[in-house]
Amino acid sequence: MTTSSSWDWQAVSKKFFEVAQEAYRYAAEAKTGGAAGHQAVHDEYMARFSIYSHLYDKSFLARREDLLAELRRMLDEPAGQRPTGVADMDSFERSRKRWIRELLLELESQAEAS
Repeated sequence: MTTSSSWDWQAVSKKFFEVAQEAYRYAAEAKTGGAAGHQAVHDEYMARFSIYSHLYDKSFLARREDLLAELRRMLDEPAGQRPTGVADMDSFERSRKRWIRELLLELESQAEAS
């Protein structure tokens, strides 16, 4: 991503779109594996997909502070509904919160460095 002084919301949006696509692809590949362990991997990547697909191309990307606020809001609220193909909603939600926390830490550390 970028520093606060050179925040490029379009680049951030593009990156989020790419991460969402990659997560969806990994989830689909895991689903075709068929084994129970593959279902857990599928659910984890569906959690990542749900986050990044929600984030790209949104008005809150205009400012890092607004994106951080949205991530905190997402962390405080559970996922709205069970995504297609998710077997274990509790595991999905734990993964979702972990991915959100990781992104928050990354963005906050970038803000401190700038």
